[in-house]
Amino acid sequence: MFRQNDYHILRCEDCGLVFKDSILTAEQFARYYDDFEFSEWEASEIYPSERPVLRLLRSLPSDSKVLDFGCSAGRLLAQLAGSYRRYGFEINREAAAKAAERGISMIEKWDDLAAHASTVDALVMADVFEHLEHPTETLESLVRLVKPGGVLVIVTGNADCRACQVDLANFWYFRRIQHVAMLTRQYCEFIARKFELRISDWCEVSHYELTLRQKAGQHLRQFVYSCQYRNPASVLSRLFRLVPVLRRCATWNIPPPFTASRDHVVATFRKPANGRPRMLSGLRADKL
Repeated sequence: MFRQNDYHILRCEDCGLVFKDSILTAEQFARYYDDFEFSEWEASEIYPSERPVLRLLRSLPSDSKVLDFGCSAGRLLAQLAGSYRRYGFEINREAAAKAAERGISMIEKWDDLAAHASTVDALVMADVFEHLEHPTETLESLVRLVKPGGVLVIVTGNADCRACQVDLANFWYFRRIQHVAMLTRQYCEFIARKFELRISDWCEVSHYELTLRQKAGQHLRQFVYSCQYRNPASVLSRLFRLVPVLRRCATWNIPPPFTASRDHVVATFRKPANGRPRMLSGLRADKL
């Protein structure tokens, strides 16, 4: 039903955001997320990229208010025990219903977020930023929900990661149709200045837990592909084509999936404790 258009990857010189120049329309994305089988995002284990988030949330005082924006079925907040006030926002209806079953108070409509202005101790966006068509406008609205002294946590792909620099447009993260943008340190510094925040932590992590054998296999395939991609006539490339297990690499038109690197970042922003609450008005769902 959905096909990714041909695209280029661009980087804004002013803010540092990395993004696709051609994506699905807003209407197509609305159908995509409504039809998406959310169980594909479910996992029994906690991802390495989620562990720093849980450590931070568990360090908050009791009765803290936590909002998971784009919570899917509530898998992350379900890990929180105790007296936390857990809220979620999710556009997939089936996933939102599952999150509600897990005891998470769901905010059903974008406009309803305004009622939570300056009341959230920790706002989490785990594997959500990469889906935003208008990330700066969305973050502007969400920052207003965070109370003075509270934190905003973004977990997403890191475009500054060395592993994705070989061929960023074909890196596994951008080859997913729903991923339209990637974070950079420059962009984080931009939004920190723009929204009067402080970057309190920057943790580069892998998204998946891999065995040593899996990591070695991915590194080998990545190296062989790089040789074929950059200089297919080299002695090393010709040698690889003589090895039965590796000769398939010569037929690859795009890089093999490579997740054995710290291609994710957990970026934590803190709002100044003496900051004045900003009026929450003019939220637009079409800016999500």
